[in-house]
Amino acid sequence: MPIKFKPVDVDIFMSTYLSLGKQNRISHEALDKMGKVAKGLDLATNGIELFKRMNIRDQHDVNKRFAPVYEILTNQHSKHYEREKEKITEISEALKRRATKDPKVRGHYISRYKNNQNKIKIEKSLIEKEILKHTGIKALNVDNADLFKHKSEACRLQLKILRDDDAETVIKKANNNLSDTKKNIAFLYNQLSEIRRHAQKRMSNLYYILHLAVENKIYSTKDIGCGPTTWKGHLLADAYAKKYFGTQRVYGRRKHIEREIPSLYGKQWQTTLIDYCHAHDVLKAYQYALKKETHDGGLWQNGAERR
Repeated sequence: MPIKFKPVDVDIFMSTYLSLGKQNRISHEALDKMGKVAKGLDLATNGIELFKRMNIRDQHDVNKRFAPVYEILTNQHSKHYEREKEKITEISEALKRRATKDPKVRGHYISRYKNNQNKIKIEKSLIEKEILKHTGIKALNVDNADLFKHKSEACRLQLKILRDDDAETVIKKANNNLSDTKKNIAFLYNQLSEIRRHAQKRMSNLYYILHLAVENKIYSTKDIGCGPTTWKGHLLADAYAKKYFGTQRVYGRRKHIEREIPSLYGKQWQTTLIDYCHAHDVLKAYQYALKKETHDGGLWQNGAERR
Protein backbone atom coordinates (compact mmCIF):
# COMPACT_ATOMS: atom_id res chain seq x y z
CA MET A 1 0.00 0.00 0.00
CA PRO A 2 1.24 3.53 -0.72
CA ILE A 3 2.49 5.61 2.18
CA LYS A 4 -0.13 8.09 3.31
CA PHE A 5 0.47 11.03 5.61
CA LYS A 6 -2.48 11.21 7.97
CA PRO A 7 -3.30 12.42 11.49
CA VAL A 8 -3.18 10.13 14.52
CA ASP A 9 -5.78 10.10 17.30
CA VAL A 10 -4.08 12.36 19.85
CA ASP A 11 -7.17 12.41 22.08
CA ILE A 12 -7.20 8.62 22.50
CA PHE A 13 -3.48 8.58 23.30
CA MET A 14 -3.80 11.35 25.90
CA SER A 15 -6.92 10.00 27.59
CA THR A 16 -5.40 6.52 27.78
CA TYR A 17 -2.08 7.85 29.10
CA LEU A 18 -3.81 9.90 31.81
CA SER A 19 -6.04 6.98 32.81
CA LEU A 20 -2.97 4.90 33.65
CA GLY A 21 -2.20 7.22 36.56
CA LYS A 22 -5.80 7.41 37.74
CA GLN A 23 -6.33 3.65 37.71
CA ASN A 24 -2.81 2.99 38.99
CA ARG A 25 -2.54 -0.10 36.78
CA ILE A 26 -1.40 -1.07 33.30
CA SER A 27 -3.66 -3.04 30.97
CA HIS A 28 -3.08 -4.71 27.61
CA GLU A 29 -5.93 -2.70 26.09
CA ALA A 30 -4.44 0.63 27.16
CA LEU A 31 -0.99 -0.22 25.80
CA ASP A 32 -2.48 -1.46 22.52
CA LYS A 33 -4.35 1.84 22.05
CA MET A 34 -1.25 3.91 22.77
CA GLY A 35 0.91 1.61 20.65
CA LYS A 36 -1.35 2.01 17.62
CA VAL A 37 -1.03 5.80 17.82
CA ALA A 38 2.73 5.63 18.44
CA LYS A 39 3.30 3.47 15.35
CA GLY A 40 1.60 6.10 13.19
CA LEU A 41 3.72 8.99 14.45
CA ASP A 42 6.40 8.70 11.77
CA LEU A 43 3.86 9.68 9.10
CA ALA A 44 1.54 11.73 11.30
CA THR A 45 0.58 15.22 10.20
CA ASN A 46 -0.31 16.21 13.78
CA GLY A 47 2.55 14.67 15.77
CA ILE A 48 3.53 18.11 17.08
CA GLU A 49 0.12 18.41 18.76
CA LEU A 50 0.76 15.27 20.81
CA PHE A 51 4.16 16.52 21.97
CA LYS A 52 2.71 19.88 22.93
CA ARG A 53 0.00 18.26 25.05
CA MET A 54 2.53 15.99 26.74
CA ASN A 55 5.03 18.85 27.05
CA ILE A 56 7.71 16.86 25.23
CA ARG A 57 10.57 18.71 23.56
CA ASP A 58 13.27 16.03 23.40
CA GLN A 59 14.09 12.43 24.29
CA HIS A 60 14.78 13.35 27.91
CA ASP A 61 11.19 14.56 28.25
CA VAL A 62 9.93 11.25 26.85
CA ASN A 63 11.84 9.38 29.56
CA LYS A 64 10.34 11.65 32.22
CA ARG A 65 6.76 11.08 30.99
CA PHE A 66 7.13 7.30 30.91
CA ALA A 67 9.07 6.82 34.15
CA PRO A 68 5.78 6.78 36.18
CA VAL A 69 4.33 4.23 33.75
CA TYR A 70 7.25 1.87 34.32
CA GLU A 71 6.85 2.39 38.07
CA ILE A 72 3.14 1.51 37.99
CA LEU A 73 3.91 -1.65 36.03
CA THR A 74 6.61 -2.69 38.51
CA ASN A 75 4.33 -2.17 41.49
CA GLN A 76 1.41 -4.16 40.13
CA HIS A 77 3.49 -7.37 39.88
CA SER A 78 1.86 -8.44 36.63
CA LYS A 79 2.25 -12.02 35.36
CA HIS A 80 2.93 -10.48 31.96
CA TYR A 81 5.49 -7.98 33.21
CA GLU A 82 8.09 -8.56 30.48
CA ARG A 83 5.55 -8.39 27.65
CA GLU A 84 3.95 -5.19 28.98
CA LYS A 85 7.35 -3.63 29.66
CA GLU A 86 8.32 -4.35 26.06
CA LYS A 87 5.15 -2.62 24.79
CA ILE A 88 5.84 0.46 26.92
CA THR A 89 9.40 0.58 25.62
CA GLU A 90 8.17 0.35 22.00
CA ILE A 91 5.80 3.26 22.60
CA SER A 92 8.43 5.45 24.26
CA GLU A 93 10.99 4.64 21.54
CA ALA A 94 8.48 5.61 18.84
CA LEU A 95 8.00 8.97 20.56
CA LYS A 96 11.76 9.43 20.84
CA ARG A 97 12.25 8.80 17.12
CA ARG A 98 9.59 11.33 16.25
CA ALA A 99 10.92 13.86 18.77
CA THR A 100 14.32 13.89 17.03
CA LYS A 101 12.83 14.87 13.68
CA ASP A 102 12.91 18.58 12.88
CA PRO A 103 9.25 19.64 12.42
CA LYS A 104 10.22 22.17 9.73
CA VAL A 105 12.13 19.57 7.73
CA ARG A 106 9.30 17.05 8.04
CA GLY A 107 6.77 19.70 7.03
CA HIS A 108 8.89 20.42 3.97
CA TYR A 109 8.81 16.76 2.92
CA ILE A 110 5.08 16.51 3.51
CA SER A 111 4.54 19.54 1.30
CA ARG A 112 6.95 18.21 -1.32
CA TYR A 113 5.30 14.79 -1.27
CA LYS A 114 1.90 16.34 -1.97
CA ASN A 115 3.26 18.58 -4.74
CA ASN A 116 4.89 15.59 -6.41
CA GLN A 117 1.51 13.92 -6.90
CA ASN A 118 0.71 16.17 -9.86
CA LYS A 119 4.08 15.40 -11.45
CA ILE A 120 3.50 11.69 -10.93
CA LYS A 121 0.07 11.93 -12.59
CA ILE A 122 1.66 13.60 -15.62
CA GLU A 123 4.39 10.94 -15.86
CA LYS A 124 1.84 8.16 -15.53
CA SER A 125 -0.23 9.71 -18.32
CA LEU A 126 2.77 9.92 -20.65
CA ILE A 127 3.78 6.31 -19.96
CA GLU A 128 0.22 5.09 -20.50
CA LYS A 129 0.19 6.88 -23.86
CA GLU A 130 3.50 5.18 -24.69
CA ILE A 131 1.97 1.79 -23.89
CA LEU A 132 -1.02 2.48 -26.12
CA LYS A 133 1.22 3.74 -28.92
CA HIS A 134 3.34 0.59 -28.94
CA THR A 135 0.29 -1.62 -28.65
CA GLY A 136 -0.93 -0.02 -31.87
CA ILE A 137 2.39 -0.49 -33.63
CA LYS A 138 2.49 -4.10 -32.48
CA ALA A 139 -0.77 -4.77 -34.33
CA LEU A 140 0.69 -3.29 -37.52
CA ASN A 141 4.04 -5.06 -37.38
CA VAL A 142 3.57 -8.71 -36.50
CA ASP A 143 7.16 -9.69 -37.36
CA ASN A 144 8.56 -7.41 -34.65
CA ALA A 145 5.76 -7.98 -32.15
CA ASP A 146 8.15 -9.07 -29.39
CA LEU A 147 10.06 -5.81 -29.64
CA PHE A 148 6.99 -3.75 -28.83
CA LYS A 149 5.79 -6.27 -26.27
CA HIS A 150 8.98 -5.79 -24.27
CA LYS A 151 8.87 -2.03 -24.72
CA SER A 152 5.35 -2.08 -23.34
CA GLU A 153 6.44 -4.23 -20.38
CA ALA A 154 9.25 -1.80 -19.59
CA CYS A 155 6.74 1.05 -19.59
CA ARG A 156 4.44 -0.91 -17.31
CA LEU A 157 7.32 -1.51 -14.90
CA GLN A 158 8.00 2.23 -14.68
CA LEU A 159 4.30 2.85 -14.25
CA LYS A 160 4.18 0.34 -11.39
CA ILE A 161 7.07 2.09 -9.66
CA LEU A 162 5.36 5.46 -10.07
CA ARG A 163 2.15 4.11 -8.61
CA ASP A 164 3.95 2.73 -5.57
CA ASP A 165 4.35 5.82 -3.41
CA ASP A 166 5.88 3.77 -0.61
CA ALA A 167 9.47 4.96 -0.93
CA GLU A 168 10.86 2.24 1.33
CA THR A 169 9.14 -0.50 -0.66
CA VAL A 170 10.35 0.93 -3.98
CA ILE A 171 13.95 1.06 -2.80
CA LYS A 172 13.76 -2.44 -1.36
CA LYS A 173 12.37 -3.81 -4.64
CA ALA A 174 14.96 -1.92 -6.68
CA ASN A 175 17.91 -3.08 -4.59
CA ASN A 176 16.67 -6.67 -4.55
CA ASN A 177 16.36 -6.76 -8.34
CA LEU A 178 19.25 -4.54 -9.41
CA SER A 179 21.90 -7.23 -8.92
CA ASP A 180 19.86 -9.92 -10.68
CA THR A 181 19.16 -7.59 -13.60
CA LYS A 182 22.87 -6.85 -14.05
CA LYS A 183 23.65 -10.59 -14.00
CA ASN A 184 20.94 -11.17 -16.62
CA ILE A 185 22.43 -8.46 -18.83
CA ALA A 186 25.87 -10.08 -18.60
CA PHE A 187 24.36 -13.48 -19.44
CA LEU A 188 22.51 -12.11 -22.49
CA TYR A 189 25.63 -10.28 -23.65
CA ASN A 190 27.55 -13.56 -23.60
CA GLN A 191 24.75 -15.21 -25.56
CA LEU A 192 24.90 -12.48 -28.21
CA SER A 193 28.66 -12.84 -28.35
CA GLU A 194 28.30 -16.60 -28.92
CA ILE A 195 25.64 -16.10 -31.64
CA ARG A 196 27.92 -13.54 -33.29
CA ARG A 197 30.49 -16.30 -33.84
CA HIS A 198 28.09 -17.80 -36.39
CA ALA A 199 27.86 -14.60 -38.45
CA GLN A 200 28.64 -15.11 -42.14
CA LYS A 201 30.15 -11.64 -42.42
CA ARG A 202 32.38 -9.59 -40.13
CA MET A 203 30.24 -7.57 -37.74
CA SER A 204 31.06 -4.29 -36.02
CA ASN A 205 32.33 -4.21 -32.44
CA LEU A 206 29.61 -5.91 -30.39
CA TYR A 207 29.90 -3.77 -27.27
CA TYR A 208 29.76 -0.59 -29.37
CA ILE A 209 26.65 -1.44 -31.39
CA LEU A 210 24.80 -2.79 -28.34
CA HIS A 211 25.57 0.43 -26.49
CA LEU A 212 24.06 2.40 -29.37
CA ALA A 213 21.00 0.15 -29.30
CA VAL A 214 20.25 0.38 -25.59
CA GLU A 215 20.82 4.15 -25.63
CA ASN A 216 18.31 4.40 -28.50
CA LYS A 217 20.75 6.29 -30.72
CA ILE A 218 19.67 7.28 -34.23
CA TYR A 219 21.02 5.08 -37.02
CA SER A 220 19.40 6.96 -39.89
CA THR A 221 17.38 10.18 -39.93
CA LYS A 222 15.57 9.03 -43.06
CA ASP A 223 11.86 8.70 -42.28
CA ILE A 224 10.35 5.53 -43.73
CA GLY A 225 6.92 6.07 -42.23
CA CYS A 226 7.61 5.49 -38.54
CA GLY A 227 10.16 8.22 -37.93
CA PRO A 228 13.98 7.93 -37.94
CA THR A 229 15.56 4.48 -37.69
CA THR A 230 17.28 3.80 -34.38
CA TRP A 231 20.24 1.49 -33.91
CA LYS A 232 17.98 -0.81 -31.99
CA GLY A 233 15.53 -1.00 -34.88
CA HIS A 234 18.39 -1.42 -37.35
CA LEU A 235 19.95 -4.33 -35.46
CA LEU A 236 16.58 -6.02 -35.00
CA ALA A 237 15.51 -5.68 -38.62
CA ASP A 238 15.10 -8.82 -40.68
CA ALA A 239 17.39 -7.28 -43.32
CA TYR A 240 20.25 -7.08 -40.80
CA ALA A 241 19.71 -10.65 -39.55
CA LYS A 242 19.58 -11.98 -43.13
CA LYS A 243 22.72 -10.06 -44.12
CA TYR A 244 24.88 -11.43 -41.33
CA PHE A 245 23.30 -14.79 -40.49
CA GLY A 246 21.75 -15.95 -43.74
CA THR A 247 18.19 -17.01 -44.52
CA GLN A 248 15.82 -19.95 -44.48
CA ARG A 249 12.79 -20.63 -46.63
CA VAL A 250 9.37 -21.15 -45.12
CA TYR A 251 5.92 -21.70 -46.59
CA GLY A 252 3.15 -19.22 -46.04
CA ARG A 253 -0.49 -20.05 -45.41
CA ARG A 254 -0.69 -21.21 -49.00
CA LYS A 255 1.85 -23.93 -49.58
CA HIS A 256 2.85 -22.66 -53.00
CA ILE A 257 3.97 -19.34 -51.52
CA GLU A 258 7.48 -19.33 -50.11
CA ARG A 259 9.30 -16.54 -48.34
CA GLU A 260 12.77 -16.00 -46.97
CA ILE A 261 13.17 -15.23 -43.29
CA PRO A 262 16.28 -14.93 -41.12
CA SER A 263 18.06 -18.19 -40.36
CA LEU A 264 17.83 -19.86 -36.96
CA TYR A 265 20.90 -17.95 -35.79
CA GLY A 266 19.38 -14.76 -37.17
CA LYS A 267 16.19 -15.36 -35.20
CA GLN A 268 18.23 -16.13 -32.08
CA TRP A 269 20.09 -12.86 -32.60
CA GLN A 270 16.82 -10.94 -32.79
CA THR A 271 15.10 -12.52 -29.78
CA THR A 272 18.22 -12.35 -27.58
CA LEU A 273 18.80 -8.71 -28.55
CA ILE A 274 15.19 -7.92 -27.66
CA ASP A 275 15.71 -9.51 -24.24
CA TYR A 276 19.02 -7.66 -23.83
CA CYS A 277 17.48 -4.26 -24.59
CA HIS A 278 14.50 -5.08 -22.39
CA ALA A 279 16.83 -5.96 -19.50
CA HIS A 280 18.51 -2.57 -19.90
CA ASP A 281 15.09 -0.89 -19.81
CA VAL A 282 14.38 -2.72 -16.57
CA LEU A 283 17.78 -1.72 -15.17
CA LYS A 284 17.17 1.92 -16.03
CA ALA A 285 13.74 1.78 -14.42
CA TYR A 286 15.19 0.48 -11.16
CA GLN A 287 18.05 2.99 -11.27
CA TYR A 288 15.54 5.76 -11.94
CA ALA A 289 13.46 4.65 -8.97
CA LEU A 290 16.50 4.72 -6.68
CA LYS A 291 17.66 8.08 -7.99
CA LYS A 292 14.15 9.51 -7.69
CA GLU A 293 13.78 8.47 -4.07
CA THR A 294 17.28 9.42 -2.91
CA HIS A 295 17.52 12.77 -4.70
CA ASP A 296 14.08 13.97 -5.75
CA GLY A 297 11.87 13.87 -2.71
CA GLY A 298 12.82 11.21 -0.21
CA LEU A 299 10.18 10.88 2.47
CA TRP A 300 12.62 10.65 5.36
CA GLN A 301 14.76 13.28 6.99
CA ASN A 302 17.83 11.06 7.11
CA GLY A 303 18.54 8.50 4.38
CA ALA A 304 20.07 6.15 6.93
CA GLU A 305 16.73 5.83 8.67
CA ARG A 306 15.24 4.13 5.64
CA ARG A 307 17.41 1.06 5.89
